Amino acid sequence: MKTKRKNIFKSLLALMLAFIMLLGVAPLSEFAGVDWASFFAPKAEAANKTYGIYTYEVSSDNKVTITGCDKSAKGAITIPSKIDGMPVTSIEIWAFNSCTGLTSITIPNSVTSIGNGAFEYCTGLTSITIPNSVTSIGSYAFDGCTGLTSITIPNSVTSIEYSAFRNCTGLTSITIPNSVTSIGDGAFEYCTGLTSITIPNS
Repeated sequence: MKTKRKNIFKSLLALMLAFIMLLGVAPLSEFAGVDWASFFAPKAEAANKTYGIYTYEVSSDNKVTITGCDKSAKGAITIPSKIDGMPVTSIEIWAFNSCTGLTSITIPNSVTSIGNGAFEYCTGLTSITIPNSVTSIGSYAFDGCTGLTSITIPNSVTSIEYSAFRNCTGLTSITIPNSVTSIGDGAFEYCTGLTSITIPNS
């Protein structure tokens, strides 16, 4: 019991000494705005939750964003349209970045946006299904997906951001739908295998 008390006393003493030393190098005015209750409060748990191979976040209006994927995942996957009864509406930036073992990805109709770099460097990816619900494809979304040979951009997409398909050297043809009104700089940069591209009047 004495030893336990002695250890507690030593810990408190060390903490006090550290605090005194800190005060010695910084003026008291620097600590005026510090929220000490928050400073010593236990840290909150990470917002990310897990569902199978995915990590996700839930917004205040009960919509799900896929934030990550197990890097060891392999083969063909279908992203769920709902998790715990809530709709999956977006794929976060870099969510599947460098998931090189994936060969095929199906995105559900509930998803409306694909974030920047969402599938960047998924070099094993040979096909991806983008649903009609998606309205924008983020910057670098498929950058470095060298295994992609073709991709269908649905009529719902209005913008393809810069470098979206950069370094997709396996792409041979692409058709951009009439719904697209803007194509960012370098969207198809270094797509050296591209022999045909259809750009609409829009």
